[in-house]
Amino acid sequence: GKITFKPASEKLKNVGTITMSSNSTIQINDGQHRAHAIKQAIADNTELGRDEISVVLFEDLNLKKSQQMFADLNKHAVKPTKSLGLLYDHRDAFGRFIVTLANDVDMFCGRTEMEKTNISNRSKKFFTLNGIADATKHLLKLKTKSISSEKQKLAVEYWNVLSQNIPQWNLLLQKKITAGELRQDYVHAHTNILNALGMVGYILTQRNDWKKKVRGLQKIDWAKSNPAWQDKVMMDGKMLKNRLGIKRAANEILKELGISKMVES
Repeated sequence: GKITFKPASEKLKNVGTITMSSNSTIQINDGQHRAHAIKQAIADNTELGRDEISVVLFEDLNLKKSQQMFADLNKHAVKPTKSLGLLYDHRDAFGRFIVTLANDVDMFCGRTEMEKTNISNRSKKFFTLNGIADATKHLLKLKTKSISSEKQKLAVEYWNVLSQNIPQWNLLLQKKITAGELRQDYVHAHTNILNALGMVGYILTQRNDWKKKVRGLQKIDWAKSNPAWQDKVMMDGKMLKNRLGIKRAANEILKELGISKMVES
């Protein structure tokens, strides 16, 4: 259909009114699912029809350019981070619990990056929401998105007890050290060791004396300079993140705690 654009004024040449024929064909290149959802929502609640949303319109010059536009929009689409998926998915019972956990555990509260999966060196955040989620899955050996109240209680208790027995984490709680300083010098300031601690927790919490055994974490050398972490979660001074390395780190921690049972490779 024919399209014309009238600027609002001489000064606002890029702002104005678009006029198009009422019998023009409008094709949705991106947002088909959203458009259908809006249609369904208005059918359920006509009041929503008064709401306004912004849209982007492109003039259809020819088929080739329309096809290229479709390819560009879909090829370069950015997926939401795992943390955002947990934060915004209200149908995911496990995700809802992890968001609650991040607020209920003193060590996590106010120190969790809720949207990004990575933390910058200068950030005051210490954990990522997806990091806490992955570590808690290891702790509870969850294979579904449902989580019982007993397992929820165990997760809160484990992470709280753990926090009390890692000296540097306590310094962070007391604001005697910054998150950035910990990231620079210690392995337990990174997601791979949080995952390893989740694996350790699964084995520990099978024992009646697990809270006593956790005290052994106080004596572990968590410094990056400790050779015990090399070729597990570190290589050439840089942190690694691979499943085998995380399991080896978990087994190193279990050995330090005097636990003979190991995480299976």
